[in-house]
Amino acid sequence: MRIVLADCYHDSDKGGGGIVGGALKTIYVACKKHNCQPDIYLIYRFSEDDPRFASAARLTLKTFPDVKVLPAPISSRRGPGLHWLSWAFKVFCIGSLRIILPQTSRHKAVQAIRKADIIIYKGGHFYRSWSKKALVDLVALYILTFPLLLARRLHKRYCLLSHSFGPFNRKTSELIIRFALEKCAYLSCRESISKNILLQCGLDEQKVHVTCDLAFAAFETTDDRIAKILARYKLKHQEYVAVTSRPWFQKQRSRGIETAYQDYIENMAALCDYVIEDKKKKIALVLQNDGAHSTNEPDIIPLGDIFNNIKHKESVVILKEDFAFDELVSIYAHALLTIGTRLHSCIFSFVGGTPSIAVAYSHKAEGIMHMMGADRFLLDIEKLSVSEGRKMIDQIITKRADLSEDYQRRVAELRSELYKAIEKTLFSEKTVNKNYYESE
Repeated sequence: MRIVLADCYHDSDKGGGGIVGGALKTIYVACKKHNCQPDIYLIYRFSEDDPRFASAARLTLKTFPDVKVLPAPISSRRGPGLHWLSWAFKVFCIGSLRIILPQTSRHKAVQAIRKADIIIYKGGHFYRSWSKKALVDLVALYILTFPLLLARRLHKRYCLLSHSFGPFNRKTSELIIRFALEKCAYLSCRESISKNILLQCGLDEQKVHVTCDLAFAAFETTDDRIAKILARYKLKHQEYVAVTSRPWFQKQRSRGIETAYQDYIENMAALCDYVIEDKKKKIALVLQNDGAHSTNEPDIIPLGDIFNNIKHKESVVILKEDFAFDELVSIYAHALLTIGTRLHSCIFSFVGGTPSIAVAYSHKAEGIMHMMGADRFLLDIEKLSVSEGRKMIDQIITKRADLSEDYQRRVAELRSELYKAIEKTLFSEKTVNKNYYESE
């Protein structure tokens, strides 16, 4: 079976890497059940002329060496000196030609989609309209949905799994999303909030499902590299708290909201000092996203700012190695708990059996925590309360064993549902065995 896994993201975004890894794991499990040997092609979001493409799958290929990696079928790089409107016009014209006459294109990704038995749009992205300029939104959605539009044009079986959607600030965006998704063989959101947004776009309620984030199918590494790193930093099992951050308020500060970012940093640092002073534990600031794929995403900036605001720096380490997703799962699995602004640091923690406090910057965090039954451990990034955070830390430490057991059971349930959803997309729904995946 020839399978195309589209919209793959850069391995420097560890959450994105975990989503690709989880998707591949579920595909291999389903194909093993049916004695089917999959021939898998990964289409990344970066075109061949984009410098980011060369390193996009560097870690994924170490874990899954048999997959084929392909560039995006539409340009992701605006050349130097090319005006934005000229680039957008070029992208639209070339893309439209490939949709109208796909048989004439020699592009590897276009050919892979033409020859595929099924195209799976892996989850994890955020489809929304955010710009005040309608043309910017139109081009962004066109690029993101291009493989779906091409699959629809070729009458291919295609599906979209575990994405987040909305908000959409204009009707044209809703129409584009509805057109791209209405012919999906299987369509799921990763939380119910996104499902409601799709229903508002006019999609059929019977066709829109909710499945967990594909990173819930991630797994721990079997390599001993992480054990050696933890030993080097003197991070003992359940004797440290993992903390992740993101440069969210860098954008806010650039818009004139001067205090928002600093408030976030100081409050995160205060929670770290509470862990050190009151709980006598170490802090591991974990680099979840190194920003190699996006200048807006380097976590080292807010992590460094948090470190500088912590009083007891002698009890803090910054883990900034180039970790693969399965290595991060192992790091979080050994932590006492995780305080995560990066959503997938929370998901990786749950996979490893570690309770997590999510610092929410969008509705996707709310939806995931609700899915895990962990709503009470949710902090709002814009109103980050240190006192509430301390209470959550106390509750988790007091009930950690019970919480860990509950979360491991819930992860197993979500994985089983995810495996069955993948199987429905690959094979007949009648073949799905409800008990088959319980041990996976």
